[in-house]
Amino acid sequence: MNDVVGTQTKTGVALEAAFTGTPPMPIPARAQGLLDFTSNSIQGSAARIDSGALRPGRYRRKGVAGAHEVTGSVAFEVTPDVCSKMLYAALGTLVTTGATAPYTHTMTARAASTLPSLTISRSVGPIIVYHAGAMVNTLTLRTQMDQVLTAEAEMVAIREVIDTNTAARDTAIFGTAGYSVLDAFVFNQALVRTGNDLGSLVDNMTVRGFDITIGNNLLDKRVIRRARTPLKYTPQRVDISGSMDMFFESEFALRKAFGNSGAAYPFEAGSSLGTGSVTLEFISGANILLFEFGYVEFEAQVPTVDDEGYVMQPVTLNARENINSATAPFRTVLTNSEALIIPATPVAIT
Repeated sequence: MNDVVGTQTKTGVALEAAFTGTPPMPIPARAQGLLDFTSNSIQGSAARIDSGALRPGRYRRKGVAGAHEVTGSVAFEVTPDVCSKMLYAALGTLVTTGATAPYTHTMTARAASTLPSLTISRSVGPIIVYHAGAMVNTLTLRTQMDQVLTAEAEMVAIREVIDTNTAARDTAIFGTAGYSVLDAFVFNQALVRTGNDLGSLVDNMTVRGFDITIGNNLLDKRVIRRARTPLKYTPQRVDISGSMDMFFESEFALRKAFGNSGAAYPFEAGSSLGTGSVTLEFISGANILLFEFGYVEFEAQVPTVDDEGYVMQPVTLNARENINSATAPFRTVLTNSEALIIPATPVAIT
């Protein structure tokens, strides 16, 4: 038997038609796209319930299987097509415009306490595993100097099924999926713009790294029933944050980047948090990916000096609701040739 190596595995993603929370539902969906993934740690685990009964002897009694959880993360390079499903699953609201390509997909945080669910399928040598009823708890996107844009999705799911890998089974799950033929978004095709508001943004040429995290704070609902999995997962308040590494020039340069000409040093402890707007835009051919912080509180800490190189200014951003504006605190706009992110009828695995 040959050993299995990472280059012999693949991970597919599909949006499900519905999340019912009743095993064996939801019916897993056939992969609609293959992720250019770099790691996949999603797996099921069963909690152990130990007995506290007192009997002669010092050994514990045999344990009982408790709640079953499916957790883990999948990391991948962000391409202009397959990434749409993960972004939609993390945010939940989608509006698509355009009669012909290019299409524009605008995604914002869903107001209702629900999110789309996914099936994450993975082939590993002699087995195929799929995780159904999967939801994105946190999605982190990272752009660093001279690197492609990467993402890591921390997932939870309600069902794990492990099956023997055969040619027929592989075709049933991955047969309609394909890898992206498009280049991933990269650092040197990106642009950061900052300002006091979206109407006054200017190019910011001092940013070396930018991270964005979408946190849904999923809460599992467990009830008395003949199943060991949660009934459902409910998103709580969404936390959308970012962090930037800026070349440190002066406190004035930092204030100017956010249109703030006040006298207080923005990184002085105890001073008021600054507010402003930030966008991060990537271009890959005719495809565009825009992250827009419409209204943020920003905080800058005192720069640290680690070596003889450039001194960097860390800046943290937190999307906030602005009651005086209809501007969305955060949104993602993806322009690509994909007419339909949400399939009309997701195909079930058979």
